[in-house]
Amino acid sequence: MYPKQFQRFNTTHTLLQEAALRVNKTAFHSPLVIGTEEHRFFIAEQLHVLEIQPADIILEPEGRDTAAAIITAGLWMHDNHPSGLMLIMPSDHKITDHQAFCEAVMSGVGLAQSGKLVCFSNEPTSPDPTMTYLKPADVTKPAHQDEARILIDAGYLWNTGIYLVSEETLMDNVRLLAPDLLELCHQTYANKTSEHDFIRLDEQFFKPIARVSFEELILEHTANAAMLPVTSDWQDMRTWKSVFHGAVDQSLKDKNGNIIDGDVVVLDTKNSLIRSDGILTTTIGVNNLAIVINDDAVLISDIDKLNELGPLIEQVAEHGAEHGTEQHLHHRTVYRPWGSFTSILSAPGFQVKKLFVKPGAILSLQKHAHRAEHWVVVEGTAEVTLDDAVFLLSENQSCFIPLGAVHRLHNPGKIPLLVIEVQCGAYLGEDDIVRIEDTYGRQ
Repeated sequence: MYPKQFQRFNTTHTLLQEAALRVNKTAFHSPLVIGTEEHRFFIAEQLHVLEIQPADIILEPEGRDTAAAIITAGLWMHDNHPSGLMLIMPSDHKITDHQAFCEAVMSGVGLAQSGKLVCFSNEPTSPDPTMTYLKPADVTKPAHQDEARILIDAGYLWNTGIYLVSEETLMDNVRLLAPDLLELCHQTYANKTSEHDFIRLDEQFFKPIARVSFEELILEHTANAAMLPVTSDWQDMRTWKSVFHGAVDQSLKDKNGNIIDGDVVVLDTKNSLIRSDGILTTTIGVNNLAIVINDDAVLISDIDKLNELGPLIEQVAEHGAEHGTEQHLHHRTVYRPWGSFTSILSAPGFQVKKLFVKPGAILSLQKHAHRAEHWVVVEGTAEVTLDDAVFLLSENQSCFIPLGAVHRLHNPGKIPLLVIEVQCGAYLGEDDIVRIEDTYGRQ
């Protein structure tokens, strides 16, 4: 629920924010953002912090890889800017030189206007078989690392997944190469609904849409592609392995080939990626390891085994199901449109959370069937609705929310509100919420 696009990697802003800032120039229109329903508030809030107003935010019921998203963007372009060019950018890339990137994009405008699908390429930094490789008149995906190495030796470049194309050229290619998918995307877009700042695609027509990449569906078969180099500091942040082996900024690595991020002290450690979010992490005599420390989980892996995270996460999910937890989905801190909550302590029958409520934000009017709650204000001022009463709580004041009582928490102030919440009851799951009214349109 908190993927890499919303996190920072040795940068001031998150990857999504960096992508938006990259094109926050007069030559570009306001960005169209396509994401999933579950991440809608992340997207809106992270752009709001930068004072970037998106043209629209389109929500897929769930992820379907890049082909459906790009086709949907083409349908939106047809309605809103049929004569414009589309700059298609994944938001899990790291490019530090925004000016050089924009210059590379502008160099492809003439080609895109002439009817070409402009693919931006980059020099490979490792034989990565998960990447698509480009060469004039050829697009290919290697089956394994040795084949990827052969392609690199033959002069192939990495496809960055960044494209510049006119709406007309894009849709002509889609009509020719993927008419069935186009029809499904058209139906789900034609039956879209709008709510608050979001456009929701129709779920009924969306369900049969295949999970397929734009490269596999279109790029590998089109006769209209053209290649241009992108900036030399481009890096794909798809996996921890690509973060390490694809690091084009070699200054990130110390003299022993390590990438260190956070509160980390190493001794006799080589060729390793070590990241710690707030916990002092130390190593002695290790080599070629990835060590990633969060406040709720630790990953230790041989760097060359990092592509096996998928099966590991499946096992974590099975482990969680056996113990009644969802650690594969959530960190201890869970983000909401009004702020976040952090689980401090949990045991049978009770749970302690820290609530962070943004200035002016308000939680849903709700009630619980299985738990009572006690709120203690630590910082800020809370406006509490409790059945028919509405009252204010200041720092060090508290109130009790009986089981079944209708209640709501609101931060009327200009500073963040911090509340310690103690839950008591037979069942403490997040699905024990009956929302009566919600500012953010949640059910």
